[in-house]
Amino acid sequence: MLYPFTPETTATRLRVPNDNSCLFYAVAYLCDESLDETAATTAAKATELRGVCRDAAAADPDPETRALILGQSVEDYARWIMVDHNWGGESEILALAAHYGRRIAVVSAKRLCRLTFSMARSTRK
Repeated sequence: MLYPFTPETTATRLRVPNDNSCLFYAVAYLCDESLDETAATTAAKATELRGVCRDAAAADPDPETRALILGQSVEDYARWIMVDHNWGGESEILALAAHYGRRIAVVSAKRLCRLTFSMARSTRK
């Protein structure tokens, strides 16, 4: 179970293969409670999660709008994301957050900023 980010939360360093799938490994490790570090950092798991992103884009009921967000057609994106040297980004984080039903916070130590992606509705008024 993931707990809310608090000032008391400590960071854990996860070493992953140097193959441009770090986002997929990290999300698998943090969100798939059945996986340990070794299982989360396999190429097969990264490929599986790339497929989740591909399928989420393909399932969008408005492919024209999705294409604008992706910067390419859904068909081109489906091929692109499955190439293991392409990095994941915001679209992939959103798809994986929906897949796992979790909120995913991205923290950049370089910029000291935190972005939170969630499929939940905004609570802003």
